Amino acid sequence: MTVSMLEGGRSTTREVLVRFKPPASYRREILDRIGFVVFTIVSNGRVEWVFDRRQGVAWKGEPADPDYKLLDPDEEIALLNENYEFKAAGAERVADRPCQALDMFSRRQERRLQRLCVDAASGVVLSRESFANDGRRLSDVRFLRFQTPARMEDTVFDFLPPHGTRVAASRLKPDYLRLEEAASATAMRPRLPEWVPPGFVFESVNLLAYKGATLLHYRYSDGIDVLSLFQAPAHVRLDFGGWGAERRVRNVDLGNGRAELAFHPSGKILEWIAADRFILIGSQSLESMRRVAASVSGSPRRRGAGARAVPAKTLAGRGGR
Repeated sequence: MTVSMLEGGRSTTREVLVRFKPPASYRREILDRIGFVVFTIVSNGRVEWVFDRRQGVAWKGEPADPDYKLLDPDEEIALLNENYEFKAAGAERVADRPCQALDMFSRRQERRLQRLCVDAASGVVLSRESFANDGRRLSDVRFLRFQTPARMEDTVFDFLPPHGTRVAASRLKPDYLRLEEAASATAMRPRLPEWVPPGFVFESVNLLAYKGATLLHYRYSDGIDVLSLFQAPAHVRLDFGGWGAERRVRNVDLGNGRAELAFHPSGKILEWIAADRFILIGSQSLESMRRVAASVSGSPRRRGAGARAVPAKTLAGRGGR
């Protein structure tokens, strides 16, 4: 597939080889301009490897559990319907396959956010375009070729570090908890944002063991988009693998301090220190992310007026759901 993104006013395009075998095996390989693999993410469902060929480093860890959420399926669907509306947009062809195009609109902002092209035969989304408030295209992810082979060998999803590769001694290892449990399991006091974009709810928190330190990872969702906030001791520099070569950093004023902004295929990254170190990752507008970061105070989470940083389970009592 190709991935085209507008990052900090600059357009970049990459080609990625993607293979997936249900239920949880995957391999993604990012190619350089001449077609060589420079970055690999691969998992056989039990072990995940992240390999940066340019740096000669491989990180070994556990794959994320896609089923672990505080939101159950009914709550996810309710949240999706609350925030988004889909409209048929005719037929298109992607990767030389017939597709149904769907435009996704924000119910709150009343504007088109994405266009999805769904393969008529398999139901797989073969392309996704996202749009800014003024209608400009921000990103375009689409398959150039798409196949559904009858058989795929398990060895495709194994990984053996090339000779001379440095294997990182530690990798983020998730230990999923509820917020109250996380608060009692770390020396840090959980500090959540008092404001998140409208429609987002607190979905989960997990405890991460990283280079001898304990980190907290808070996850918010509006049914489709995700906002991740990491909290770590100030002396810990987080490296999730492969960030260094991608980063273009500039400073952002938070009102009560400053943050570093970087652009990455995963989204925008804001990093700042306020007693603890915080990293915020998301695809939302810079102003929204700046407001989220500025709302992280020295006090535990408070239910401020107008804030949507509420526990996911409160969804069950909203709107009769």
